[in-house]
Formats: sequence, structure tokens, C-alpha cells
Amino acid sequence: MKNKILVSLVDKNSPEMQQLKKAIKDNDSKHMHIRYMVIFNHLEGYTNKAIAKTQNLVGHTVGTYVKAYNQNGLEGLPWVEVLVNLSFLMTIKKKSYLK
Repeated sequence: MKNKILVSLVDKNSPEMQQLKKAIKDNDSKHMHIRYMVIFNHLEGYTNKAIAKTQNLVGHTVGTYVKAYNQNGLEGLPWVEVLVNLSFLMTIKKKSYLK
């Protein structure tokens, strides 16, 4: 199956795309690189399903990143440290419920 491309959402030379390209270039976190690439592909017009397949993600995760980006820009993308802390806290809560 070929990746479906809709219409590009922004001009490739727009300030938004330039900011994203800079973030990708300056980034040293593998996890954030994936998030940036999800947004990059989204802005180029790829469907969430196609992005999920190329990035080896679940479609819901792609939708979450796109929604966070649409609401708050690049700053809205979740950082790995935050996700790890939330996962740790949820594990603790689950264990306390089991007692």
C-alpha cells in the first residue's frame, strides 16, 4: 500500500516549516526526533495512518502529537521525561489499588 498524501498544509519555506526543520536539526533526542518527524510529515500532507506506518507508531499516538502541535506548536509536544514520570506515577497508583 502506498502512503497517502493529501495536500501540503503549509508552504515548505514558511516560518512554521523553517522552525520545525531547525528543531529537527538541533535535536539530540531520538524520541523528540520522532515527534518532530510526525509533525513534519503531517504538515507535508501525509495521513495519520501513513505517518504511523512509516514511524512505527499507533495511529492514536500520531493523532495525539498532531493535536498537541495544533494547540501549542512545537512547545506543545510532550517531552520524554514528562511521559516517563507520568508512566511511573500511574504504575504506583495501579499497585496501590491492588493492595
